[in-house]
Amino acid sequence: MKRELKDKTKKWPAMVSAVDTVVAQNQDGINFGMMLFPGNRSCGVGRVESGIAPNNKEAISTALDNANPDGYTPTHTTLADALAYYNSIPVNPNGRYVLLATDGQPNCVNPDDLEEVRTQESIDAIAALKQAEINTYVLGFGSDVNNDPTTLQQMAVAGGTGTYYAANSSTDLEAALAVIASSVSLPPCTLELVDTPEDDSRLEVYFDDDAVERDPDKQNGWEYDQNDNAITIYGASCDELRSGSVSEIAVDYGCGGEPVIVK
Repeated sequence: MKRELKDKTKKWPAMVSAVDTVVAQNQDGINFGMMLFPGNRSCGVGRVESGIAPNNKEAISTALDNANPDGYTPTHTTLADALAYYNSIPVNPNGRYVLLATDGQPNCVNPDDLEEVRTQESIDAIAALKQAEINTYVLGFGSDVNNDPTTLQQMAVAGGTGTYYAANSSTDLEAALAVIASSVSLPPCTLELVDTPEDDSRLEVYFDDDAVERDPDKQNGWEYDQNDNAITIYGASCDELRSGSVSEIAVDYGCGGEPVIVK
């Protein structure tokens, strides 16, 4: 039986650990940034604690270590600020995304009742992100928020991601974050080969039947690493692969057989 995480003192370390793990494993293919809801029983707008950047694990880990999670959940205003932040930086042609990870209902709408739950403002904020071509993934963490699947599902639909993710344990959380990360991560430009070539000078690489030039200078094309038995693709060829326009990568070992499909 899974142990549910109901206490913030248990949920926060689990969230920090899961985020650290997923960022470390995926920062080669995702430029991460982070916003946090306010702490110290505050109802202010969530703010960008670490701007979007490559290889951003250390900055995110430091921000998480310094955070106090004991606050409200001003979802709509925080998402509006996420859109404002995206509008202040160059558009990434490989895609822009928001992950809304929350353990509480959206609140801070009515100044006279900070706990009052309202959902439409948050759904509208997610829809505004979607209109700007920024999809939002929704992750409910803990049994309290996951007891309201209707709201979470409405948010996910508005965000263009189809369905929300529910996590009631630390294991669930890490698994959900890994699935979300894999769906937005750029494809790797290093491909491990199953078989070791007898003569790597005879290797040929194809993108959808189009030959990719070998480049020992590692500027644009590919090169073979004998120690790792892997092919790494560089420069504009790597950009082409990561753009999603390449459906299939094949390697011809030059032995007279059919090229081997590696992607």
